[in-house]
Amino acid sequence: MNLASSTVKELEEELSRLKRMYTELSMENDAMKAAIQRSGAPDEKREIVQALNEQMMSQRKASHIVDPRARPGTPNDRPMIAC
Repeated sequence: MNLASSTVKELEEELSRLKRMYTELSMENDAMKAAIQRSGAPDEKREIVQALNEQMMSQRKASHIVDPRARPGTPNDRPMIAC
């Protein structure tokens, strides 16, 4: 009986992990669909990233979905300082 209960517990933990994974992937899929429908203007990209942040997605992940080529902290993201 003890072996069966530990197996059930392991299966429940695995199911919980898979549900979280599915939720995250589903959220990313919805985000990519929204990003594809919009044009590539920088202001619009910022708006998409902000909207994804409001949906509990990290800024890094949202930025990567909107523009996979961009890396965090690239010169284009920082304001230029005139010397």
